[in-house]
Amino acid sequence: SDLPVSTYRAIPRSRIIVPVEIQRDPSLKNFPVRVELVVPKHITNVTSKPADVSAGNDHASLEIELGDNPGPFNMPVTITARTIGNSTPPHVADLKLNLVPPPSASSH
Repeated sequence: SDLPVSTYRAIPRSRIIVPVEIQRDPSLKNFPVRVELVVPKHITNVTSKPADVSAGNDHASLEIELGDNPGPFNMPVTITARTIGNSTPPHVADLKLNLVPPPSASSH
């Protein structure tokens, strides 16, 4: 189930907080969910720690850390939410994020 694309400005040495809403199937409501960022290998200076969402909780915030020279942003990054525990198979949902460079200082 793909969610709409969201776009964020990737400002060097900043942090992006992405709110994630988990829409679990009723059969999965007792399973915790792990939310993590999947970054294409060629994009550098973009990191994130996984966020775990306990059973019964539907909201997470994923923090994305940007380094000195993040990019290149020629394709989206993906936030993946998957059930943890004994659900077989694990249920996975993806959310694509477009990271775009900040406007250059000369454009003001």
